[in-house]
Amino acid sequence: MVYYSQLIGKPVIAKDFKVIGRLKDLTFIDGYKYARISAIICKTKTGIRKIPWKYVIELGDKINDTRFKVGVYLNVEENELGYSKKEDLSLNSLLDRQLLDVDGARIIRVNDILLGAVEDKFCVVGVDISAKGISRRLGFLRYFGELLPILEEHIVPWEYVEPLHKQTGELHLKCKMDRLVNLHPADLADMMHDLSADQRVLIFDSLDRKKAAETLILSQPEVRKSVFKGMSIKRIAELLGNMSYHEAATILTLMPSIENEEILRLMRKESAENIKKILSYDRRSAGAIMSTEFLTIPDYFTVRQVIAFLRKKMPSPNRIHYFYVKNRDNGLMGVISLRDIVLANPRAKVISLIKKNIITVRINTPVEEVFNLMNKYKLLALPVLSNEGKILGVIRMSNALNALIPQSVKRQRIPNRYKKKKQNGKNKS
Repeated sequence: MVYYSQLIGKPVIAKDFKVIGRLKDLTFIDGYKYARISAIICKTKTGIRKIPWKYVIELGDKINDTRFKVGVYLNVEENELGYSKKEDLSLNSLLDRQLLDVDGARIIRVNDILLGAVEDKFCVVGVDISAKGISRRLGFLRYFGELLPILEEHIVPWEYVEPLHKQTGELHLKCKMDRLVNLHPADLADMMHDLSADQRVLIFDSLDRKKAAETLILSQPEVRKSVFKGMSIKRIAELLGNMSYHEAATILTLMPSIENEEILRLMRKESAENIKKILSYDRRSAGAIMSTEFLTIPDYFTVRQVIAFLRKKMPSPNRIHYFYVKNRDNGLMGVISLRDIVLANPRAKVISLIKKNIITVRINTPVEEVFNLMNKYKLLALPVLSNEGKILGVIRMSNALNALIPQSVKRQRIPNRYKKKKQNGKNKS
């Protein structure tokens, strides 16, 4: 194993032990687990020369030769060398670049590059993101190594890294998108904060609609704005179509009103009307933070019918707290918890099991009052009623908290130590 910084500037030595130049760079061809070195860039007296890796026979001290310390030894003489014309990626271009560490779900910076032999190839094994990596590269370890004993390497294996490199003037990702799309939306949203606007759009374009929508919801407002700037109106409409009406309305408040109208025209009529209704509510009211995704059941249902209804609807588990029971005029009769449904006699009528004296709020109830009620009565969800007593939406505790938490707190990052990692994602050399 050898570090890239330890090779730069070393002599390139031909078969007849003639020094033909100094190593300036290495090029590589990317792979899933490793990146294969394809050529060396040599600085000679006549200029820059690109030599295919097939001519390299050894790195180091060839046959105990004492004239050179560390060098790049070739298996041919200078006049026998061919030239590489391939436009491969440069190792030097990776240094100081941001990389997406998929395993650790974070943005890292490359301070050095670990190289090694894999079978019969010379490859990029991993990247060093530690302070020791930059100290080595700057030459500090050579002179002050004994004074820096506490510095440790931190090698991220190449297979866990997605380079964000430039190609033809645009940013592209490698093809290892299977691990990227399997990251939790919260981790993706956290990483978005460290990327440029172009890189953020690149990430979103690689996700399916549902994952992109979830990531967008959890992202910071400034991240959303920059993402929207790089997206077409049609693409934004598609993303909002995969959100709840409340979430879509929240996103639209960040955009100019003219663009809002154009986006809503591209959405389904029912969705657009519901979103417009939410946008018309005061931002600090119950109507603005309520979710229109909830389950209502008729008062004449039995418990068996409720369970069958639940299986057919298949709502997200994290959205099931209570069932709201309504009469034939859609008036709210009462509420029953999922626990009570599971424990009840399948033949029992729902109307006989419901709690009728329930806490409710109106559309214009201030969010502070909503939170105080939920906290006082230990409620997981709170129904929002119209003046006629019909249920219009449900406020969950997460919605109420989100409306009250200051933006400065929302922007705080979660340290990586709270995130569970794979053991092999923390390898060290």
